[in-house]
Amino acid sequence: MAGATAKNPLRIPSIPPEILREILCFASQSTLLSARLVNRNFNSLATPLAFRYLFLGSKWDCDRLVCVSRSPKLSAFVEEVELVGWIEEAECCAQHYPWRMLAVLPYIRSFRNLKSFYLGIANFNFNWQVAADFGGPAAAIDLRGALLDTLFFCIAGEWTEREHANLLNFITQQKMPEDEDVDVEWVPPDAEPARPDLVDIDDGDLQEMIEMEFGKKKKNPKPRNRPPDAKLLQDPLWQSWETLLGPALPLETLSIGGLAHSDDLGNFNTAAFKKIASLKSLKKLKLSVSSRADCYGKSATDMFRSASPMLHFLPKTLLCPTIADNLRVLSLYGPDNFGWYPPLDVRRINCQGKSPLNAGLPNLRVLALGGFAFTQTWQIDWIASLGKGYGGSGLEEMYLDNCNVLAEARKVQLQSGQRTIGQDPSGQAIQVDNSEFPDIESIVTRTGSDRVRYKLRWNHILNSWRQNMPALKVFIMGCGDHDDSCLRSVVEANYPDQLPIRSDHRRDPRFLRHGQRAFLNYNAPHPPFDNSEPGSDDNYYKKRNRPETPQFKHGVGMLVNCASQHPWLISDPILCYTKFDGDMDHYPWTQTYSDEMRSMMSKGMEAEEPNTVKEDKKAYEMLLETIRTRATS
Repeated sequence: MAGATAKNPLRIPSIPPEILREILCFASQSTLLSARLVNRNFNSLATPLAFRYLFLGSKWDCDRLVCVSRSPKLSAFVEEVELVGWIEEAECCAQHYPWRMLAVLPYIRSFRNLKSFYLGIANFNFNWQVAADFGGPAAAIDLRGALLDTLFFCIAGEWTEREHANLLNFITQQKMPEDEDVDVEWVPPDAEPARPDLVDIDDGDLQEMIEMEFGKKKKNPKPRNRPPDAKLLQDPLWQSWETLLGPALPLETLSIGGLAHSDDLGNFNTAAFKKIASLKSLKKLKLSVSSRADCYGKSATDMFRSASPMLHFLPKTLLCPTIADNLRVLSLYGPDNFGWYPPLDVRRINCQGKSPLNAGLPNLRVLALGGFAFTQTWQIDWIASLGKGYGGSGLEEMYLDNCNVLAEARKVQLQSGQRTIGQDPSGQAIQVDNSEFPDIESIVTRTGSDRVRYKLRWNHILNSWRQNMPALKVFIMGCGDHDDSCLRSVVEANYPDQLPIRSDHRRDPRFLRHGQRAFLNYNAPHPPFDNSEPGSDDNYYKKRNRPETPQFKHGVGMLVNCASQHPWLISDPILCYTKFDGDMDHYPWTQTYSDEMRSMMSKGMEAEEPNTVKEDKKAYEMLLETIRTRATS
């Protein structure tokens, strides 16, 4: 193509705006910011996309958010905000309390079109480091509680002078050590990692080793675009508590990653949360309950044996009737095999004064469960009834991530009798059988002696859903990226203009910000298969001849059929069974009891009930075929 001249300027081909917008949706934020400078059409399309999403994961992210909040035009574009816990690191190995996580939250009140908020406090290293560096487990509990309280206050616009004063005093106290370190400079989150100080190695070999590990050092690095220090607590927003009052934000999606077993319960009894619960706009709820966020001082045995009040009280907190009636999307991830232990009786959700058809989650269309254990037929019937209230046809999408059927439990003691969970519309007590749930005390104290064999099998579950869920259009069962082994694909998709990225994923914040998100990525594309990755210590990010992966920009979904792609894995992550051994010291879940293993490579149910395994696979294929037939009809 000939170069542009004054008489023949280079023209950009005319593309319909709606198509151009779809193309720009796959661009990184830095590319979108550059696209604003192309022409007016690009500016009008790229600007809303560039500022639609804001991420908070460092001091500089807070400063950027404050700058955007002060612009009436740009703040109107913000629809999604994510806050992921971080420790503020400075030079000389100094670390400061992450008080900015609290101080920046009131600024979201400026985003009147905010639709989605994600609070990520699931990272165990973050919780552990707060506890280790700033006063023990109580410090981590205080920070988590303050984060949840402040978030609810700011979303609801519900605030009191006392609450404002308490939070300001808390932040000021935690900020004091940082104010005293006036000579300490901040380490940029995207700064190049320190290069090793190696001796007794040839200079040429040393240079080659460093380049292989970290890449070639840029001679003239591009200056980083960093806004000035926001001086958060000196802002007028913090001078008067009344500035935060007002109508609630029109939130549609609330996502919280890493709710603790018990420490976070009190945050859901405030007037602010009750106001959020009453929002008609709140239709999507995505939660993960951590198995160890509040277990800093406990042994491994205590960690897996502790009860989980957070799950038990879900019907009164995050799944209270006002929220449950309105929900269309629910993603609920918990500790391994929750539902049986730690127990969660889903029959208690939204059952008070409701007919069976309108109880539970009557408007739900999408359900994602992570780590749930099925034991009873009524659990299957309850799921089949979801979404059928108020004239609905039922669930349309279901995702089962690392869910099992409990085949057997030993060294436990079961509960006995019935329990009242509410009242029906006529005022009669609703009583349910409670005899299939374990007695928590017997597990914690290891005093149970019963051995229970459960009869429920996957073919019973899948055949029931095939017959009783006529609206189901998507059914995916597998195992999500819980250990973040596929983060490489996500980072590549989000930073295509920074390739090749040669950095250690355990330290690079570009990796950390996308971790611990399996409960958000249940419907993302299936992970790519790269047989050279497992077990590799290679820190190179970009693999040779590896295709670009823009489809993974929003995460990696579940691995559905790994045995055909990864021969080193024993079995597929679907149609799995588990057993509970109350006598085990560390992790009580197993596929085969240790004293019954015929070999080190036991096949579990394939050896014990081969006919059941065949029936399970047949039922699974029939369900998928039924869904495919519905999609084409």
